[in-house]
Amino acid sequence: MLVAQSITVGLIYLVLGFLDDYLAICMCSRPIVVGAVVGFFLGDLSTGVIIGASLELIFMGVVTIGAATPPDALVGTAVSTAFAIMMHAETEVALTLAMPIALLVSMTNPIFLTLRTFWHSTIEKLLNKGNYKGIEKMFYVVAFTIYLPKAIIVSLAIMAGSGIVNQVIEVIPEFITGGMGVASGMIVAVGFAMLLNMMWSKKMCIYYFLGFLMTAYFNLPVLAIAFFGIVLCVILYFEGRLTNGGDHQESAPEEEELFND
Repeated sequence: MLVAQSITVGLIYLVLGFLDDYLAICMCSRPIVVGAVVGFFLGDLSTGVIIGASLELIFMGVVTIGAATPPDALVGTAVSTAFAIMMHAETEVALTLAMPIALLVSMTNPIFLTLRTFWHSTIEKLLNKGNYKGIEKMFYVVAFTIYLPKAIIVSLAIMAGSGIVNQVIEVIPEFITGGMGVASGMIVAVGFAMLLNMMWSKKMCIYYFLGFLMTAYFNLPVLAIAFFGIVLCVILYFEGRLTNGGDHQESAPEEEELFND
């Protein structure tokens, strides 16, 4: 029974992860979806929905920015929901296990992303030959290179049990986990810098500084600033200041060179 449930959850991870990539991030990997699907196949849909909704609040702000490697919400939700249902435990158990599991698996992401690069030469050869059918097939190969090993990890984690998973997490030295946390924070900053470098302009920079001031001096949450930005966009639109070009284009493009490195 345990083996069958472990394999089932592993297959759920594999399918949902693949669909999320194949359908261009269709939200199949969100905790509220993963929890419901795992709960349905393990025979406790209500618990799966409750756990998924609770974990959605935790992972809602977890996004990939630049080269940052955030906690793997899909793995964390799938494994923790399975543990909670199989052990007939409370929702708090899933909430406790989700983040450590997600962080532990996220540390393996660079390994699988590196493995994916081994297919580049094959794809280049197919491109040079004009073999588009082969390129379509390689999409599945590349996707499964990442999700199949992780699906195996998910199944093995459930077979091992929550106690083993906690022991593995505790064995990792603090300087490694702390260093990974510091590095992740730095990479997030680099990711934001890369995004700003692409969209930075004389017209847009004032709004960036406005958002910074609202956060630093008024302590407004990100959601409030986002709504403020929406209202500001609507005002500018009806005042005719937001156009697709033409009348309001810069008369002196060389001024933009001030912000170009």
